[in-house]
Amino acid sequence: MMAIAVWLTYIFQYSEKNHNLQKTLNDLTQQYHTLQRSNSLMKEMLRNKSRELDDLKRQKELDSSSREQNRFCGETKVLDFIQFPGKYVKGQFFCCGIKCYFIMANKHWSGCKQTCQDCNFSLLKIDDDDELKFLQVKIIPNSYWIGLLYNARKNKWQWIDDDPTSL
Repeated sequence: MMAIAVWLTYIFQYSEKNHNLQKTLNDLTQQYHTLQRSNSLMKEMLRNKSRELDDLKRQKELDSSSREQNRFCGETKVLDFIQFPGKYVKGQFFCCGIKCYFIMANKHWSGCKQTCQDCNFSLLKIDDDDELKFLQVKIIPNSYWIGLLYNARKNKWQWIDDDPTSL
């Protein structure tokens, strides 16, 4: 009887341990599958982000290429004067891409600004480094006025339309 009681105790303990081990195994299996799914989702997200990055790089290259084509495409047309109704303005006028430039000789900044206003132009506002490089090749350095002025109250340079400059 004692042997049977010890034997039943071992069987019960073995059964309890087996049940606990089976439960642990099931929990670990479930965690493994959850991690596998999570890993698959992360890989998919990484692939998608990689594709998005590649798309953005391609778009940036296309935009940059398009901007360069717009800026440097075609012939530059140079005129020695511009005539407006009731106005005759002497200087060089050229267009390149989507922007046009008018160069007046022998005027002070305020005179150039006034002439531009009279012709419904504005003094030059350089939008980015590409445009700055383009203009540096096209014009004689330190010979032309642009629409940049120093605001003493704010202690900084800004464009005449009050935009700050990053150049």
